[in-house]
This record gives sequence, C-alpha cells and structure tokens, in this order.
Amino acid sequence: MLVVDEDKMRYSNVQKEEEEIMNSSSNSNNINMTIPKVQTIHNHKQPKDETSSTKRRLFGLQGLIAFKEALITVVASIVVFIPFGFNENSLVLVPVFCVIIANTLSTWTGVMNGTIVVLGTGVATLFCYLNFLIIPHRHWWITFITTFIFTFIIASLSVGRRWFTPLAVKKCLIDIAILMYFSPLHDKNQQLWENFVIGLMIMASITIVGMLVLPILSTRLFVDKSAKTLDSIRHFFRGVGYQMEARINSEEPAVLLVKNYSFNFPMFPETIDNQLMVLDEDNNLKEFKDNPSNLNTVDASILESIKASDTVLLPPPSSLSPQPSSLKDSNGNVARLPITRSTGMDRLGAEILTPTYSEFDETLDTPTISTGQKRKKAVLTSSIKIPGEKELHEMDNKLTNEINRLTLLLADSRAEKWNATLMPHFEQLLSLLEINHKQLLSIKLSVQHGFNPLIGKEIILPMLPLLNSMIEEIYLQIGFMVEVIRKRYSPKDSPIDSKQPDGISLSKKTRDLLQESFDETEALLTVSQEMYKQVVGEYQKSNLPTLPASEITKVHFFIFGIFSFSRQQCKITDIIYQINCNIRRYTTSFEIIQYGFPIILLALPNYFYSHAIRIGRVFSNRESSLKQIFKTSVEYFYNLFFANKKWQFPLQLSIGFTSAVIGFWYFEGRRYNEFVVHGVWACATVGLVMSPSLGATITRGIHRVIGTLCGALLGFVVGIIVDKVPTAPKIVILMLVTFVWVFNVAFIQQDVRFSYAGAVAGLTYIIVAYGSYQSFSYYIGVLRSFHIVLGVVWVVIISFFIFPYFTYRKSKVALYEITSNMCNTFIRIIENGLRVDGRQITDMEQEKLNQEKENQEIATSIRNIRMALSKQKNSLYDIRSELLLKPKTSSAPYFEMIEILSRTFTRLVATEASFHSIFSNEIILSMNPILSSLNQLLDELKKSNQDIKTLVYNMNRPYGDEDIPKVLADDFNKLDTSFQAVRHKLLRKKILFNLHPEMIQFGSGMYCIRDFIKHVCIVLRAFPKIKKDRRSKSIPQYDHQIEMKEINQDKTTTTTSTIDIPLNNDNNIKQQPTEIPSLVAPPQIEEEKRNETEK
Repeated sequence: MLVVDEDKMRYSNVQKEEEEIMNSSSNSNNINMTIPKVQTIHNHKQPKDETSSTKRRLFGLQGLIAFKEALITVVASIVVFIPFGFNENSLVLVPVFCVIIANTLSTWTGVMNGTIVVLGTGVATLFCYLNFLIIPHRHWWITFITTFIFTFIIASLSVGRRWFTPLAVKKCLIDIAILMYFSPLHDKNQQLWENFVIGLMIMASITIVGMLVLPILSTRLFVDKSAKTLDSIRHFFRGVGYQMEARINSEEPAVLLVKNYSFNFPMFPETIDNQLMVLDEDNNLKEFKDNPSNLNTVDASILESIKASDTVLLPPPSSLSPQPSSLKDSNGNVARLPITRSTGMDRLGAEILTPTYSEFDETLDTPTISTGQKRKKAVLTSSIKIPGEKELHEMDNKLTNEINRLTLLLADSRAEKWNATLMPHFEQLLSLLEINHKQLLSIKLSVQHGFNPLIGKEIILPMLPLLNSMIEEIYLQIGFMVEVIRKRYSPKDSPIDSKQPDGISLSKKTRDLLQESFDETEALLTVSQEMYKQVVGEYQKSNLPTLPASEITKVHFFIFGIFSFSRQQCKITDIIYQINCNIRRYTTSFEIIQYGFPIILLALPNYFYSHAIRIGRVFSNRESSLKQIFKTSVEYFYNLFFANKKWQFPLQLSIGFTSAVIGFWYFEGRRYNEFVVHGVWACATVGLVMSPSLGATITRGIHRVIGTLCGALLGFVVGIIVDKVPTAPKIVILMLVTFVWVFNVAFIQQDVRFSYAGAVAGLTYIIVAYGSYQSFSYYIGVLRSFHIVLGVVWVVIISFFIFPYFTYRKSKVALYEITSNMCNTFIRIIENGLRVDGRQITDMEQEKLNQEKENQEIATSIRNIRMALSKQKNSLYDIRSELLLKPKTSSAPYFEMIEILSRTFTRLVATEASFHSIFSNEIILSMNPILSSLNQLLDELKKSNQDIKTLVYNMNRPYGDEDIPKVLADDFNKLDTSFQAVRHKLLRKKILFNLHPEMIQFGSGMYCIRDFIKHVCIVLRAFPKIKKDRRSKSIPQYDHQIEMKEINQDKTTTTTSTIDIPLNNDNNIKQQPTEIPSLVAPPQIEEEKRNETEK
C-alpha cells in the first residue's frame, strides 16, 4: 500500500533541496547564452558522475579536437629547431597560426583554413613586393598611403567571401606590418620568399596531421552523433513514461493537488529556456510550501479521505473508466490492441530495458494498489527503477548538449560542397530532433505539474495502458533507427544475404520490423483516439462537475504532444534512409583527396573565369554603349564598397592600422634601458582585435589581454627552466609543455564565449617560450604584454571616436522586428488554421495543396525568426561591453528581453504544431461563435505591433494612453469566455464527444493561444526598459504577471491564474511570484509613473 506520510516526508525533502538550489542560483546575474554546454541545475555532489563527465570530456569529441590541435602545433613547432636558414622570429609564426586555425571539428575545415592563410600570405607578399619595387626607401612614407588604401580594399572584399575571409585579411595585415615596417631592410626578396614558404608550412602541418591522424568529416560525424542523440531521446522518453505511470497510479497528493501552472512547451534547444523552465518548477514548489491554500478546488470527499486515512485507495473501475478490451472503432468493430511488443511484455522483466547509461539513485517504489477488482492492466512494481527529478535533469542536459553539438556540426558540414545533397536532409533531421526534445520537455513538465484529481482518475487513468504501450513501441522504434544509422542500412541494400540462416539480410529484416512497428503505432493512435472519445462521452453522461476549459485544454495539450511525438518517428526514419542512400562510403582521407583538393586547386581559376564571363557579356551586348558600361561599372563598385554603409568598418580598420603603423614605425627598436619598442605586436593587435561593433572590439580586447598575461606567465617560467638545461632536453621540454598547454587551452577555445582568450593564451606561450630558446630574456613576456595593452587601448579609442557602431542601439530595432514577426506569424497561423474568413472545404485535395503551401511559408517565417533571435543572443555580451562605457546603464534588460522572446518563440512553434492540420467543417462550424472574439483579439495584437514601433522609433502613439497589454489580456478573457460558453452548450446537448478526436488538437491550440498571449503581454511590459537601457522604476514587478480569467459555468465563479517569469535584476535578488487582482496599477504606482515621466 502507498503510505501518505512517507510521501509527505519525501516531498518535504524535495522542497528543501529546491529552496537551496534557488538560493544558490539567485546569486548569478549573467546568463550563459553561447556556451554549448548546459549547466546542471541540481548541484548534487556525486564524485562518480563528475569522474564520468571528465572522462567524456577528455575522450569525447572535445578531447579529440584538443588532441589534434596539440599534435598539429607540436609538429609545426619542429620547424623552429630545423636549420633552414630562415628568420627564427618568422618561423615561430608556423605553430602560432596552427593554434589559431587548428581548433576545428572537421579535417576539411582545417585544410580550408590553411588554404585561406596561404591565400592571405600570397596577397600580402605580392603587395609588399610591389611596394619594394616601386617606392624608394627615402620616400617610404608614401607606403602609408598605399597601406591605407589596400587595407580598405581587402576589408571590403572579405565580407561574405568563401576563400578571402577576415582570417585572410588578418594574415595580410600581420605580414605587411612585419615585412614592410618592422624587419631589417636588407635582402627584402629573401624575406618575401621566406614569408610565403612559412604560409605553405602552416597549411602542410594542418593537412598532413589532419589526414593521417584520426581524419574526420563533419558530414559523417553528424550522422554518427545523430544516432547518439536518438538513443538519448528514447531513454528520456521512456524515463518520462515511467514517471508518468508512477504518478498517475499512485495519485500522490503533493503532485495531484499542487497548483496547476501554465507549463512550458519549448520547441527548440535554447539553454536559457531550459533554465527558465526549471526555475518555473522551483517557483511552483516554493509557492506550494509558502502558501498551501492556493490549490485547485477538488471534491471535499477526496480531501477528507486523505486526511482520515493513512493510505490512498483507488476506486474500482466504473463505467467512466472503460477498459481497452471493450473499445470499438468507428465502424463498430472491436478494436485490436497490438501487444506483440507493448502491453503483452512482462513488466517484471522491464528492468533490463531501463536506460543503461545512468544509474538511478532515486527509486519511487510503487506497489500494487488494491481496488477490490482485478485489473487487466499490470501496474508498476518496485522491481522497476523510476527516474527521479535529478536523473531526468541529467538526461535533459545531456540531450541538449548533443543537439547543440549537431547544430555546430551542421554549420561545419556546409563547407563540404561535394556533400551539398545531404544538407537539406541534415536540416530536416536536426529540426525534428529539436522538436522531439522540446516535446519531451513539455510532456515531462505536464507530468510533474500534475492534473486535476478528477481528470487524472476519470480521463488519464483509463488511457494509461494505451499510453504505456505507445511508449514501449516508440522506444523500440528509435532503437531500430539507431541501428539503421550505425549499420548504414539503405533501401538499396540487397534483401538477400547468404550468411544469414534464413537468407534474408539484416537490412531487410530491420526495415520490415520498423514498418511493422509503425503500423502498430498507428493502430495504437487510432485506438487511443477512440478511447478518449468514449471516455469523454461517458463523462458527459455522468453527474460529475463540469471541468474548467483551461484544465481540459491542458489535457488536450498533453495528449496531443504524445501523439505528435509518436507520429514524427516515421518522418525521421524516412530522412535517415535518404541520408544513408546519399552518403559516401569511401575512407575520409580518400574522399578529401578525391573531392576536396580539386576544389582548392580550381577555386582561383574558376573565380577569374566566372568574372571574365560576366564582363564579356557586358561588353558583347550590342545594346551596351560606353555610357551604359561606365554606369554599370560605377554601380558595381558602389555596391561593392559603399552601399548600406559598408565603408564604415573598412575605413575604421584602415585608420586604426595605418595610424598604429605610423606611430610605432618611428620608434621601432629604440631602447630605454631594458625597455625595447616592438611595434609589430601593437600593430598586429589592432588588426586582430578590431571588429565592426564597439562591444565586440572591447570583448576581444579584454580576452586578448587576459590570454596574453596567462601565456606570458607560463612562457616566462618555461623559459627559465630551459635556460638551465642542455640543448637536447631543452627541445623535449619545450615540445612536451607545448602539447600539454595547447591541449588544455583547446578546451577553452571550444567555449564560444572565451574562444579568443584561449587562442591568445596558447600562441603567447609559444612566442615567449620559443623566443627565449636561443637566449633567455626576462623582459620578453613583459614587453609583449605592455605592447598588447597599448594596442588594445588604441583600437578601443579608434572604435569609440571614429564611426562607432553600437550594437545595443541596433538591437532595439532588431528586437522590435522579431516581436513584430512573431505576432504576424501567429496571426497568420490562426487565420489559416481556423479559417476565420468563414470558407468551407469543398475540394479536399485543393485544400491540402493550399494548406501545404501556407505551412511552408509559415515554416520559413519561423526559421527566419529563429535565426534573428539567435543573432541577438550572440550579441548580448557585446551589448554588455558597450554599456560598461555608459554610466547608470545596465545590460540586464536586454538579457531579460531575450529570455522572454525565447519563451514566446517556443509558444509560437507550439501554436504552429497545433494548427498544422486541417480542421473539419464540423468543428469549425461548432466553434463559429468564438470567431468574433478571436478577430478582436487578433486586431488588438496588430495594435500592439504598432505600439512597440512608436516606442522604438520615438513616434507619437496612435492610441493615446491606452494600455495595450491590459486590453490584450481583456480580449483574450472574452475569447476564453466565449470558448467556454460554446463548450458548455455542447456539453448540455451531450454532443461534445462527437467532435473527438479533433477536439484534442483544437483544445491544444486554444491552450497555445492562451500561453502565447500571456507572453506577448510580458514582452510589451518589458520594452520600455529596453528603451531606457536600465531597469525602469516605473514598471513594477507585477507587470511580469498577466491575469487570465477562468470561468466555471456550473458554479458561476471566477478564478484567476498568473504566469511568472523569473528575471535577473541588478541587485542579484530573485523576484518572487506575486498574486495580483488585476492589471490595473494601484494609485500610488500610477503616481510614481507620472512622476517618472515628468522627470
């Protein structure tokens, strides 16, 4: 029997743990936006888990990248010790550039980076040669002009190029500084030759080591990691299913009676959204402890029975809880439940199928519950380990990291042009995996938040056997998919295999089993829909109280999520087979040699050939006059260098680099006691650090200073050591320390936030340590650090006073455009899905074609919103760096806005999923009374767009002092009221169940509309703070909570529900959820607003 006291004790421990977590997490005001890794919310001390995590880090993909970079750098450093007769300071550039460009996922990407370095070296060598040939040394000041013009040209040409990228520009600037200004003047031709050979050495080091030692292609790595991600999804799905069954069967009071909040439905992997969902759970637990009176209204007899008894007894099955064996399909035939691999399995043997990669420390023992009657559905026993909250968090974090890694691999795979046919399949697969992940999070959160006890007993519990069968079937399906990926099975494989006893190949058997599993899943879905329809019908015939529409739509949302997840697996399988048909089966090295090297060798000839063809077409056109040709040429150069203010950053870079060269050229080599001027370090800093935006420049400058200090310190220590030992051990020590140091900083380079700092730390150590190889100097590290700081200060001054570009100013407009696009896409989804124009379906085939076209356009819009939102997330740290220069400002509002928009975007995608299919005429006609309120809501949503625009662009508000968020919330309340009235009318007529199973999808859509409008209201409240660049005192804390009314038609009572978004504040104090009676501010708050406006 299930003892209530033990459950209360266990739940109390969970509350204490969650409070400790929230207290510790409230001390951080920075949000991790770009790092691929997800920080685990539960900070349990588990040495075993930390050890396994360290092993995965060292021996996983990150460790492989770090090992290859360290090995390439060590091999490249050998040239420093070989007596080529080259300048030693120039030879050090070989391992230095290997540190910069070798930190890549793919061998081919490393080869491309080496080619880009050679291209930049060749361009710089040619430019220097022409200057040496034309300009005499006595008029060397003329080169400042040519350098200025050349820098402007190459910086302009590098935008959006495939080969001549910003990396090539940086290599050009470094070579120009070394060859033309900061090297001895004798034998310039020899220096030019050495410089080009050094560029070839850099490429050779990366290519040879990359091709011989563990060669990798991003396309193949993407496929392999997809199998691992699918395996994590199946374990996560099954773990959530186990927890669902345990909670529903046990009916724990702490779960079923907890206040029902609007749980999240995220669709794409965003680290912030995951953290906020966990914070929502923590807020719910804390509020339940602090204010246990805020509970859903339940039947008094249920509460009384819990108080009076030490155990919870389930009532016997009634007519309201039909058994699966009595189900009939739409034709009146007895429905057959597939049991071959689902409900027919022995539950006691399920222990071996529990996720093997994690040992569950927390076990929820759920003994068999006696109901007085024998149940045909076997229940969970204590022999099955149920994953607890901690284990599910670990699964979620692992799955999020794997999807983030797939995103990086997809971006890297695009460089393999010969595999372009795979890219659409990769994009589709990644999109479906992301949706699967977020749907699992939604199912998990809905289970954790619980349902109304009456819903759990009368609706969810009768469907539990079917849901469990579906979970087991999907678990098996995904296992087959993983096998298909790892074995590279393809439909083109021969179905005959003489090695098999029955003569049938494993590929054919796996494909047949998958098809059989899909058929059984479809049968389960059909039976589940029919069963839900019968359950609803029986409930309507009873005298039980009418359930609030918000609770019903939540159930619809939960069930529809499981159905959608189940149906998507067939699409994933089709994509996997298409990938296996198109992927090449050669060895990696052979594939690069056969397809990659020809691209490199023919890239430059193809470039000149294509441009020659274009120019020839212009001149060969008979209608083209000399005037027309001149006009076309002017337009071409204008678009290339000046259109859309393209000239600002190239001009900024030209001024900064040329001014640094002029200043340090006159003082180069001057000695002041032990201090010697080395201008090349400061000038190289200007070329490497300067970025288009001021915030990015400041961030890179800080990282360069920190990396320089760390690398110089280690180089100084190693220099002291090697100065005391003979030559042979000296070389061994240098190369050994180089490998260890580069291997460690390579992990930092893989963190996007600190990538540049890690690279600078690695290359600075090489410059300082190898520079002291022949003769040790105590000042080389100090001098380099000093010149680096000078260069950083100079580049910040130039960026601030000459054509400064502030990211935070542009970000305000970008955030408005993202919000506007979200609202417009939402309106389009609703109008298309619910056919608000009133049209009826006459030709189903034509309607499907129109719907498919509309859905594709909506999907494109959603994809664009996602890309824009991701771009803004990447700019947050640049905004924070810029606002450091402005007193009394804070970047916190921008971080908060990105959090809110991320959550709003997930609701938008959930809405698209709910209204993706075509509704029948019957359900559209039944819900016709809500169209008036719905159109009013959509019109108000359009007003909100205009209201944000007036705020961002400092325009006069067309609606006066109207509170748009409040009106928007009121309009939704009207829509909610009309929807409940229609539902109540259908219930009284006992015909609501006839609209099922379509009503499940429609109810899910109504829930999504509710959630989206709530978050739009929060966005509208947050925009004034963005306008002021600081936390506005005129916006009270409760503005982050939107009131939505829920009307119980039977009892004619009104209740309110609120949604809370935890936001960071400047004082690092966590904002607690606050219940408010309405959206109207108290008089004193209104007075504060007026005073703030007057100020």
